[in-house]
Amino acid sequence: MPRGAQVIYPKDTAQIVAMGDVFPGARVLEVFPVLPLMGTVTLGICALSYAGQFTISATADSDTYPDLDVFVAGVREDLEVLAQTTQVSR
Repeated sequence: MPRGAQVIYPKDTAQIVAMGDVFPGARVLEVFPVLPLMGTVTLGICALSYAGQFTISATADSDTYPDLDVFVAGVREDLEVLAQTTQVSR
């Protein structure tokens, strides 16, 4: 079943790893990129391809980008069009 987008704050990632039963040798099913903002960087976009899955994440300073959801909706729409027009052979 496909999942929707989920907001995960960088401060929560350590707890997710600790409580998510992650250990050396564990089988990794999904990977999600997390990009912390530092210094004067107010917008971070990262993409990651792993195990046949392509994931994009956007991290932004809410004061600088109060309408980040508009950007995300546009990217999602463009990726859906790309997925519909691209045939992938497996």
